[in-house]
Amino acid sequence: MTTISETYINALLADATYAISLVLALVLLPLDAWACSCGEDEAISPYKGATIVVLAKVTDITKLETEGSVRLDVLRSWKSESPETITVFSDPQNPCGFYFYLGKTHILYLYKDKEGKLQTDYCSGNLYEHQSEYQDRIRWLDNFNH
Repeated sequence: MTTISETYINALLADATYAISLVLALVLLPLDAWACSCGEDEAISPYKGATIVVLAKVTDITKLETEGSVRLDVLRSWKSESPETITVFSDPQNPCGFYFYLGKTHILYLYKDKEGKLQTDYCSGNLYEHQSEYQDRIRWLDNFNH
């Protein structure tokens, strides 16, 4: 009977250790370690918050430890004039960072940071060309700007 009791006690201790570890992880992890959570997703919201809105193709991606940059050829521009080529900067540590695909076209809602660099993130309303609402958003942007 001693073997069953020891096995039972060891199982209880293992469960308790797991539970305590889980609770500590949930309490002690910084909030930015959690998945990104965004607010409303209506077309007008990202447009209002953006400095410039563009349809652009990714031509180069540079990843550094503290800052990454993406070079884009601007195909269309809404809200503000844009040069033919722009560079967008991102923080690789930001859990809400936007992932760019080399050679792909994106609708981007960009804003300027304190230093005047163009930025964007996951919650800005950007769209990938393979998303179902991509063409509808282009039509909306075209109509909204006339």
